[in-house]
This record gives sequence, structure tokens and C-alpha cells, in this order.
Amino acid sequence: MRVKFSKQQFLTVLKETTWKEWIGCFWLLATFIYIMANQLYITGIDSVDYDVVNSVTHVDTVNIGKIVLLFFAYCGSIFCIRWKNNLTEQKEKQLILAITFGSPFLTFTLLELSYQSDYITMHPVAFLLNMLILGFCTWLFAALCNRFRPAVLIPATVWMIYGFANIYVLRFRGFALLLTDFLQIGTALEVAESYDYTLTYSMVVMLIALVDYYIIVCKLKNIRYFDKKKRAAAIGSIPVLAILCYLIVVKSNIITDNGMKINQYKPQKSYKSMGTSLTIVGSARFLTLEKPKNYTEETLADLTSKYTSDRADAVNAADSPDLIIIMDESFTDFAKLYKLDTSEDPLPFFHSLSENVVDGTMYVTGFGGQTANTEYEFLTGNSMAFLSAGVVPYQSYLKSDTPHTSLTRNFESMGYEDSLAIHSFGKTGYNRIASYNALGFDTFLGMEDFSEPRSYRKFISDQSHFEKIIEVYEEHKDEDSPLFCFNVTMQNHSSYNKIYPNFNLDITVNDLLYKDRTDIQTFVNLMKKTDEAYEYLISYFEQQKDPVMIVFFGDHQPNIKVKRKKKVALQKYQVPFKIWTNYDIEEQHLDQISPNYLGAFVTELSGGALTGYQKFLLDLYKEIPALTQNGYIGDDGVLYEVDDETSPYYERLKEYEILQYNNLFDKEHTIDEFFYLQDE
Repeated sequence: MRVKFSKQQFLTVLKETTWKEWIGCFWLLATFIYIMANQLYITGIDSVDYDVVNSVTHVDTVNIGKIVLLFFAYCGSIFCIRWKNNLTEQKEKQLILAITFGSPFLTFTLLELSYQSDYITMHPVAFLLNMLILGFCTWLFAALCNRFRPAVLIPATVWMIYGFANIYVLRFRGFALLLTDFLQIGTALEVAESYDYTLTYSMVVMLIALVDYYIIVCKLKNIRYFDKKKRAAAIGSIPVLAILCYLIVVKSNIITDNGMKINQYKPQKSYKSMGTSLTIVGSARFLTLEKPKNYTEETLADLTSKYTSDRADAVNAADSPDLIIIMDESFTDFAKLYKLDTSEDPLPFFHSLSENVVDGTMYVTGFGGQTANTEYEFLTGNSMAFLSAGVVPYQSYLKSDTPHTSLTRNFESMGYEDSLAIHSFGKTGYNRIASYNALGFDTFLGMEDFSEPRSYRKFISDQSHFEKIIEVYEEHKDEDSPLFCFNVTMQNHSSYNKIYPNFNLDITVNDLLYKDRTDIQTFVNLMKKTDEAYEYLISYFEQQKDPVMIVFFGDHQPNIKVKRKKKVALQKYQVPFKIWTNYDIEEQHLDQISPNYLGAFVTELSGGALTGYQKFLLDLYKEIPALTQNGYIGDDGVLYEVDDETSPYYERLKEYEILQYNNLFDKEHTIDEFFYLQDE
């Protein structure tokens, strides 16, 4: 039997189509064009044989599964757009209640499918806890708004916005969001324009589903849930239910008792296995830090009595070197570390500089981000190993009107009257203005203090930054006191996937696995620019008569995917450092160190006075040369987890944790004579 569709019937359909339905049709057309334009229906496959040269094969194939899913998604959307609400009042009310009670599950489904979580294999307890959180959100808006539409649409919208933001954050920096990251929102917004916001296939499909949800809900009556008395009771129950959710999800051991864990180092793993709402709400447990075990006055007195701070006036400032510290954004010996085949060495000068040098490998906590944590460890001697993942002390703990122990204050006590911080970007990021006040800096220069700097891509170049250092030095060098100048560069900041007309890719990466990768090609060439700027800086200071020490290190590796060796401990957390002087020092190479030790090491190397805390750190360094939040390496060469109670270094780490807690948190009982130089 053949079904005929006449011209008259077609015109009737067009005539009966409302303007809202036309908007829906244009929406579907727009998503279809976006999918086609970005080839989201294509799956790229790399086949690599690392044992055979020239063995990389890349194939783009049409993903039939994606096309089938899109077909059903569009069929569902057309149904939603064309659906006429001819339900009886009773059936419509039943449907509204069904949607209300089912909205937490729908929101959960949209979130996890867009994130591509392990939806099917998720632990039943994790599923129930997600339902508890999302159900509370629905109840919250149902009670406050007392209307059907806001009760189901606002939570779904807010959670989807968060879900998409989380996907972008993971794409940009390599690890997903925790609650502590919301303290860094200002920093994130400052560099947001540098990133790629292309929607993924799953994000587009979930957007289509969310719009379908909106359409159906808006075609139903916006009924009230409660009368006045019941609404008052509903609102009154909100605090009770919120506390109940907090106690169950955050304070109880229900997550760990069921074999689950919120992964602080790679939160994306928890998002995939435990769900979005449970992971982000559960991470609230990391916002507070519990007092270490055995934290008593007696324990503190015993630990601090073993190390006496030096007298600040024991150092003759006139003989002390000017100290220039450069923490270079994302600086990594990428080609050497991952054995890339490049057309030329990206860091020829850095590799050749060996006279009057102490160099080596530094292990950091961050990867692809959290710059401020590396500088915090260097400047204070405190370690991120004892703090919650995602926490940035600059954001969470340092206040402008509360002095914090630091290298800055130590060197100021030794006669370094001018302490200066320079950052070739905005000053407000990571709460640096307040934090640098707390750390004792006299002056803080930001990008607005650079006069016509040269930029590569969108960031001020290292060359311009180093010229600024020389400018500052020239203004200061006739002073009687030495200079303490701490620098944070910006040239090598992510992202690396775009080609810019003001930045040439002169060096090529020849490895077949990487030769078509814009990010790796860009980064290697950025390293070359840093190397040239570093040579310029060293060449200038070689000509200076007064003693100068230049400390140079990377803050973290870039968030670039490369093939790493599983047997190399903490390979993605290694960055190079180099300490150079224009006077004679004994050359050394340190295979392992971490920024929490490097500050004390620099102080000792420069002939400075040491606090009791720094002496403790230098002793601990001999036993645990590399300590990060991701684990630590003992002098036995073994990699340990920070909380490994079977480690032979466990008790020593607990001593460190106790001292750091006293320094950072127990302000009323901080043992100042241990953390500061005498007579400061």
C-alpha cells in the first residue's frame, strides 16, 4: 500500500507549523551544520608500531554508531517539536509528577553521557548518592519557586553548564575540577580566551536532548506544587536535607567503605567512575585540613629544638650576590625528556651552560597548571604533599594583612632591602597581590608595567621579560644593598594548538607520531625562544662586576600528550632547573630535588643565613630528595605514596607535616624563632 503526500497536505503542514516549531527546526539545522562542519561524525584512529620506523598510520573513518545515534536524536527532536499537548488534566498532572521525580535521573544521564562516564558499570552506591544530590537540587527549586518548570529546568541547566565547563577545564589543563578550583575563577577567566571551545560529539547530542527536555516541559502547565502551609514546610526542610546530604556524602565514610575514592590527583577518573555531582560535592572534604596526628606542644618543642635559626646579622649584605629567580612558564626540556627527533636542539645554550652552574631535575606537583603552587613551595619551603589536591595556598590561605614566612622575608632580614616580584601578565591572577604582600615583597610589577613588550602568540615574550629584569637591575645596581627579584614568565603558557602570524615554527619535530601535531611543534619552538632569551640574559650578567646568582626553573610541564615511559617515576612532573653565577662556585648536578627544598638550597648556596625550618628541610632532603603531592622518591630510589604507612620514611614525613601545619595554620602558636632568622 503506497502512502501519498500531496502538495496540498504539504502546504497544510507548513501553515499549521507555529513560529516556535520553526525555531526548533532552525535549531536542529544549526546543530546539523555544526556537526558536518566540524566532522564530528568522523573517528580518527592512529596505529603505531614503536618497534618499526615509519610505522604511524592515521585513518579517518565514518562512525556508523554516531550517525545512527544522531538519526534517532533528530527523530526524537522532531517528535518533541511537533508534539501537541492534548492530554487530559489528570494525565497531564501525572506526566508532570513523573517528570519531576524523574528529573534527577534525566540530569544525571545527560551529565554522564556528555562526559562519557562509566555509566553502565557505576557502583550502585555511587548512583544512589548522585540521585540524592540531584534530587535535593530539584527539591530546592521546587520548594523555593513552587513551580514545575523552574523546579526541573534550573537544576538541569546549571548542572549541564557545570558539566560542559568541566569538560573544557579537563581539555585545557589536563585535570578536572574540584571545589577548591572555584577559588581560582579569576585566574581561569584571564586566560580563557586562549583556549579552544569546540563542542564534542557527545556535547552536541546532549545539548539536543536538553533542548528537547525544555520543549516538552514548556508545553506542559507550569503548575504549583504546594499550598501556602505545605510550601512553608518544604522551605523549612531545605536546611535539614542539606545537612543530611552533607553528612552522608562529605563527612561519612560511605564512599571509601564501598571501595571508591575521589582521586585528588586525577579527578577525571572519579568523574568517570563515580559521577559528576558526587565527585564535585564529595570533594568538599578537601576544603578543610585536619590537624596531624601527634600534633602537640611537646612534639613541636622536640622537633624545633633540634634546629636553631641563624642570626640574620651574621651575613654581610655588601658581599652578598644579587639574587634573580626566574620561574619560567611550562619550561621543560621536552625534546630530551621524551627523546623527540627535532631538526635542531631547541635548547642549545641551556645545554651548553656548565661553568659555575648547579643544575638538575626538579619534581613538581602540578601538570599543565597550578603555577602558583610551585612558586609557593619554593618561596616558603612548605610542600603541597600535605595539602588537598586542587588547593592553591595563594587563594585559600594567604592574606594581605597576615605575614607569612618566606625567602623574601629571610633575605630582607639579611640586608636585601629591595625585594621585587615581576609577572608578565595580570597581577590579579592567583590572588598574587595579597599573597605577595603576605610574603613580604616590596614591589610587584605586572604586564601593565612593561613598555611596548614583544609578544609571541598572545603572551609577553621571555625576551621582553628578561629585558625588564635588566632594566630593574640597572636602576638598582648602584644601591648599597643587594637585589632580590622573583619572576614568573608567561610566554610559554597554553594552549598550543593555534598557529599565530607573529610566531614562526622554525624547528620541526620529525617523529611520525608527532610531526602533524601543532601543539608539540609550537611548544618546541617556544623553548627555542626561551633559550635565546636566557642566553641574552646570561650574556648581560657575565659582564657585571658585582656578584649575581640567577636561579632558573620551570613551574610544570605543558599539558601535551606524549608517549611516556611507565618505568620512569613521576616523568610527567619533571622540569629542569639551573643555578648560574657570574662568580666561581663548585659545579654540581642534582638528579632529584623538589621546589620545597630548592629555596633552602639556594639560600645556603648564596651564603645566606638559614632558619631552623630550612635546616630541617636540608636534612630531610638527604633522605627524601623529591617530594610531591603525587608521591615521593626516597634515597633508596623507590617511589612511595604520600600516605603509605609502610614506607621507611613515613615518620619523617609526619614530622614535616607537623611543622608545616604549625607554620601555615596554627597562627596563634607558630614557633616564630624556628621559621624566622634570629633578630628579624
